[in-house]
Amino acid sequence: MGAGASSASRGGGPSAAAVEAGFAAADADHDGTLSAAELGELMQRAGLKWAPERIAAQLKALDGDGDGKVDLDDFRRGVEDLVKVAELA
Repeated sequence: MGAGASSASRGGGPSAAAVEAGFAAADADHDGTLSAAELGELMQRAGLKWAPERIAAQLKALDGDGDGKVDLDDFRRGVEDLVKVAELA
């Protein structure tokens, strides 16, 4: 496996296709980014009842380029980080 392979691609998390499908399903307006409202809806569907302040903080943490939205690359990094944390648990 090459140096660029992620833990998710080794079976420790969702496949790239699954991450992309999850992102696409959450991107309600199909603009290629997740807004705070879309991220909040995604968390709610995952069974998490987050306050708007927590959603805003998570969006800021995921937003790699500071544009106020989460694009697919930001989302992918966030999922990979979650997998890493889960592997440590």
